[in-house]
Amino acid sequence: MSNPRSDVVRLGAVAVYHCVNRCVRRAFLCGKDPATGIDYEYRRDWIRQMQETLAALFAIEVGFRGELSNHLHLIFRTRPDVVESWSDKDVVRRWLTITKLAKSQDGQPKPPSKARIAMERILPGRVKKLRENLSNPSWFMGVLSEYIGRRSNHEDGCTGHFWEDRFDCRELADEASILVCGIYVDLNQIRAGEAFTPEMSIHTSAYDRILDRATRLTQLATNAE
Repeated sequence: MSNPRSDVVRLGAVAVYHCVNRCVRRAFLCGKDPATGIDYEYRRDWIRQMQETLAALFAIEVGFRGELSNHLHLIFRTRPDVVESWSDKDVVRRWLTITKLAKSQDGQPKPPSKARIAMERILPGRVKKLRENLSNPSWFMGVLSEYIGRRSNHEDGCTGHFWEDRFDCRELADEASILVCGIYVDLNQIRAGEAFTPEMSIHTSAYDRILDRATRLTQLATNAE
């Protein structure tokens, strides 16, 4: 069972967290289910797209990621200091967009109306609370998990819990722990038998960095010609 968030998360502080969420059902989150023959590989792409969309709306920087057959890993840094630079209007706009995304079926952000933004802004203490939410890992993972669960249940034509429990979360307090945990996440597809090398682990941040390095080397070679 995961620890109480109040014992793990330091609200208002820049910090790095490792979060894991595991699917409750035997049916796969991603990849091909050998029992039914249904291929859920495409889900990896829309899960990652939602991670990127939410990271752009929250004040959260994703450093390492991995989407596996029945669970996902994320390592990210919270940036409450960045939230403080946003206007009240921007804070409310971001939050209302996020709440719509949580229940969407396509992951496409839909801007809230000016009237709804104005209504939220005049509520006593509302903007202050939303600023806190926008750098809170519990809200980030909660919205991501709700979106994945709702969309997967809709595709599978079923209802009920999609995730095993509340996601696991722990703070990575120093550079050494971030590095060790990051390597673990990057190599997790290999450990799970879903890939044989980092170059084949296309659903991890390791592959993103490998691809980015190859692209930069190609550009340098082209510029040198």
